[in-house]
Amino acid sequence: MCCCSEDCKCRPLGFLLGLPFAFLSLLISLVGVVVWIVGGGQHIPMRSVSEQRWIATVITFVIASSASLLAACPYTSIFSFGDSLADTGNLYLSSHHPPSDHCFFPPYGETYFHHVSGRCSDGRLIIDFIAESLGIPPVKPYMGIKNSGGWSVEGGANFAVIGATALDFSFFEERGIPIPTNYSLTAQLNWFRELLPALCNSSTNCHEVVGNSLFLIGEIGGNDFNYPLFLRKSVAEVKTYVPYVINAISSAINELIGLGARTLMVPGNLPLGCFTGLKICCGMGGPYNYNASANCGDLGVIACDDPSKHIGWDGVHLTEAAYRLIAEGLIKDHILSLNLVPYAL
Repeated sequence: MCCCSEDCKCRPLGFLLGLPFAFLSLLISLVGVVVWIVGGGQHIPMRSVSEQRWIATVITFVIASSASLLAACPYTSIFSFGDSLADTGNLYLSSHHPPSDHCFFPPYGETYFHHVSGRCSDGRLIIDFIAESLGIPPVKPYMGIKNSGGWSVEGGANFAVIGATALDFSFFEERGIPIPTNYSLTAQLNWFRELLPALCNSSTNCHEVVGNSLFLIGEIGGNDFNYPLFLRKSVAEVKTYVPYVINAISSAINELIGLGARTLMVPGNLPLGCFTGLKICCGMGGPYNYNASANCGDLGVIACDDPSKHIGWDGVHLTEAAYRLIAEGLIKDHILSLNLVPYAL
């Protein structure tokens, strides 16, 4: 459970795996797992890369229809790290004009914003709904804050970038794998550190501000597997990347806890290859309305009349309606009560 005050008896629990979204069976294959880490300023123990495998955790959990966990915690701000499932405008604001990513063209953003917003969906993302539920203004993308010159971080900041990886650019370069962006989790953490002086004026105050914030760490890491798989790298080779990705995410978590973070939510990666079978809203051709050579955002590709009746938006990302359901599951409907033996990372 969440612990938001000093008198709570919290301890770092490592990765708490689970939270299947039973309220929407079609999303079970898409959501993966959600991790809640309550870090009382302590670090998660680490294992060497050679010792790490897929995280093995013994968990007994009960889906509880209790009051909202997020609503019970007075978070003052949200800080988000991740990729296109969370980016609210960083790549769009950092791109050289004219923008190149297909997410930067209509009909993206049509449902809620009625214009392109830098989000890879027809409307809002999970982070938008979480912020709304907490009474926090929409979380600004870091690039928007930086470009404004005011360094105003009221409500937090979003560092997620479309196409981002958990691992650094050099990891892929050494293996001959070209990647289109250089916004790794390390780069996003550097942005957060750059913002720290605007958050606080002393070490004590910094820990208080950071401790009263909610940290969303991901989804991040999926692109670390997608890029090599798209290049026809073998599954056996890509599996060897898993411990490195886990290490990168674990290291980021440890660093944030060291800076004072106390509540972090870390979604698991989506099951690769499980998106088929869902007819998407924005696409062209084929039984699933998807054609890799005619992406949503390309000329001539149109969206369905009612995105709210679809889970898939463009073959990679979900619709606002699907993100709303996931967010509601996190916020209200399915809070975990866990009794577990934590795995030492």
